[in-house]
Amino acid sequence: MDKVGRYKILEKVGKGGMGIVYRALDTVLHREVALKTHTVGEDPEVQSVERFFREARVVASFKHQNIVTVYDLGHDRDKVFIAMELLDGEDLTELMETGRHVSLEEKIRMVHCVAEGLDHAHSRGIVHRDIKPRNVFLTEDGEVKLLDFGLAHISHSTLTEAGQIIGTPFYMSPEQVVGEKANPRSDIFSLGALFYELLTGEKAFAAKNIERIFDAIVNREPKPIRDLDPTVPEELARIVSKMMNKSIDLRYENIDALLKELSRFSRFLEQCKKQLRGEAKVAFKELDALARSHEEVAARNSVSVPWERVSRTLDRGDLTYMSLVGLKDGANLQKRRLERLVAEESEAEVDESEDETVTMTGEEAQKKYESVDLRGKSREAVRKLGEAQAHFGHGDLAGSLRCVSEALRLEPRFREADVLAEKIRLGIVKFVDELEEESGPKNIDVLVAALLAIGEPGGEHDILHGKSRHGQSEIAGLSDLLLDEWASGSSKEKRKT
Repeated sequence: MDKVGRYKILEKVGKGGMGIVYRALDTVLHREVALKTHTVGEDPEVQSVERFFREARVVASFKHQNIVTVYDLGHDRDKVFIAMELLDGEDLTELMETGRHVSLEEKIRMVHCVAEGLDHAHSRGIVHRDIKPRNVFLTEDGEVKLLDFGLAHISHSTLTEAGQIIGTPFYMSPEQVVGEKANPRSDIFSLGALFYELLTGEKAFAAKNIERIFDAIVNREPKPIRDLDPTVPEELARIVSKMMNKSIDLRYENIDALLKELSRFSRFLEQCKKQLRGEAKVAFKELDALARSHEEVAARNSVSVPWERVSRTLDRGDLTYMSLVGLKDGANLQKRRLERLVAEESEAEVDESEDETVTMTGEEAQKKYESVDLRGKSREAVRKLGEAQAHFGHGDLAGSLRCVSEALRLEPRFREADVLAEKIRLGIVKFVDELEEESGPKNIDVLVAALLAIGEPGGEHDILHGKSRHGQSEIAGLSDLLLDEWASGSSKEKRKT
C-alpha cells in the first residue's frame, strides 16, 4: 500500500486494536502526518467503523494542548483513516521500559497534563476509557499528549452497550471489568493505576493471566506505594490510593477535584523541599563541626566533608525533592558514621559477617524486627529498620537509605541500624558501577545526591566522565546537582552532545 486518499505512506509506526498507524505525507499541504487506518472489508463491522469515525469527530472537536490534534478524516476503498499531528518523542511505556530517570516533579507534571486533557474531554461528555502508558505521549519539546480516543464513549451514545468489556486489562476500572458503562471516574481509576506504575515501577494489578488481573482489580488492593518505595511522600501515596478506590463513589468526584488536589500537593511539596533544604543545611553544618573537632579520626577513616560544594548546591532553587532527600539523608548518614567512629575509634571495625541483619533475607529481617523488641528500642524504629533491610535485600539503596535514616532519627544509638547504614553507605559509594546496567539503580537522583553528601572522592568524577551508560546531560538533569561550579569544563562540553 503506497497511498491512502491524498496521503503517501512513508513507513509503519505502530499497530493497535483500532487500526494501523503510519507516518505519511499529505500531498496537498506537503506536511507529514500520523495516519491511522482501519480496514473495512467486504462485510464491514458497522459498530467498529462507527467507533473509528466517532474518534475522529470527537477528537477533532477538541482544542487542547494535552490532546493530539486531528487534521482530517476520510474513506478510501476498504480503508477509513484519520490524519493527526505527527509527534516526535516517545510514549510513556517506552520511557518506562528504558529505565531512564524521571524526577518526582516531572511525574506529577505528566499526570497533571493528562488530567487536564481528560478534564477537557469530560466537560464535553467524553470518557476516554483506555488510559494507559501507551496512550500518553511525551514530545521532544516536553509536551504531554493524550492519544487514542478510539474507545471514547459519548454519554448519550448507544454504540457500546453495558456488558461489553472495552479497555486495556492492567488499567481498567472495576466497573469496566464487570461490564458496566464507564464514566469519568473510570478514567480517574485508570489514571491512578498509571500513576502508581510511574511512581513504583510496578503495575498495580499484575498477574499471569487476564482472569487473575480482573480478580485483582475487583477484589484485591495493590501493594502500598510506600512499601515499594518509601521515598514517595505519604500524601502523594494517599492521592493515588483515592484515585484507585474500588468504590466509584469514594474516588475523586471529577477530574477537576483531582486537579485541585494535585495542585495543592505541588504547593505542599515546595514547602517540604524548603524544610528539607533547611534540615540538610543543619546536618551538614553539624557534620562539618564534628569533623573539625575530630580531624584525626576523620582523616584516619577518610571521612570527607564537601561543605563548600554542598552549600553552593543547597542554595540552588531548582533542586528536586528526591535530591534534597538524598542530600539530607546522606549528610545524616555520614554524620552518624563519624559519631560512631569517634565513639569507637579504639575498637576494630564491626565484623558485619557476625551480624545476622547482614545475612538474613529482607523478609526474614522484617519479620524479626516486627516481632522482637530489640533492647527496648521503639517499635516504630524497629519497624523502619526491618523495612530498610527488606529494601536493601532487594537492591533498593534509596529506599533502604530513607528507612534506616528514619530508624536512626527515632533511635540515635541503634547499633543494628548503624551496621546496615554502613552497608548502605558503601553501596552508595559503589553504585556508579550499576549505572552501566540497562535500567540503572532505582531513584538515581537520591543516590547521586547522597554520593555528593557523603563526599567520597572520585564518585562524582566517575559519573561526570562517562563511566556509566547515562549521558552527562541526563545525569546533570536529575536535579542539576552536577551543574554546579565544581563541574569541569570537559564535562560541560559533554552536555552539548
